[in-house]
Amino acid sequence: MITEIVREDPSVVRLRMSERLWAIFERHRLSFGDRKRENLPLIDFYKSARIEQYADYTNGTALCTIGAFSYQMAGGLTVNMGRYCSVADHTSIMGERHPVEHVTTSTFPYRAPRPSFRWAREDLLGGSGQMITPRILTAAVPVLQHDVWTGNHALLQRGIILHTGCVVGAGSVVTKDVPPYAIVGGNPARVIRMRFPDAMIERLLASRWWECHPSVVFACDITDPGRFLDQLAAQRDSFAPFAPTILTWDRVRAELESG
Repeated sequence: MITEIVREDPSVVRLRMSERLWAIFERHRLSFGDRKRENLPLIDFYKSARIEQYADYTNGTALCTIGAFSYQMAGGLTVNMGRYCSVADHTSIMGERHPVEHVTTSTFPYRAPRPSFRWAREDLLGGSGQMITPRILTAAVPVLQHDVWTGNHALLQRGIILHTGCVVGAGSVVTKDVPPYAIVGGNPARVIRMRFPDAMIERLLASRWWECHPSVVFACDITDPGRFLDQLAAQRDSFAPFAPTILTWDRVRAELESG
């Protein structure tokens, strides 16, 4: 029996923090900002999450997929992100989709987890009202590729992709995919400018520099993209890709059961 489990659903496990769970996270080099174990009583661990070493949930309590050297400061935010991402405080995602093509946008006809809705089905429909599934379902959580930065109070539509190198301005409402290395802002968010010329963006994407070991990355001049790429290319045949360990719920469960 795992005493840390408070509740387990098909997609997520709510866990009570303990010394042995905290020790698992520390061994994996997963941090929670400056918070200590006693400041983090409960967390939600998504069963689909793949968490690389050296990631940080600064204010986060929802453990979704996150790459090495990324951090997210947005509490219960659920997004899947790659490496070197920076997610600012109060970044959030839009809620479930309502069926605007139906007679009513209410969730009562198709989703009744709320006690009042369940009682209404029992009291008024004899429990026999058929659940009507919308033709267009709520999309998955947003995907942040690599080196993505979202500013404070950014709001993200579900199902979108924030491509590698892009920047989302503070307070932006992002309803569409954001191109690689674009800086977007506004409501709805639009491209303000690109971080680099097209040729440089193509070289950066082709280099896949985020897959390199940090010792290689920081041996190059990160302040000068052109020089960085030249230096990186000169080392290409002499190093292997960075391969951090991956923490999953199955692995955490196994360690808790064995401990």
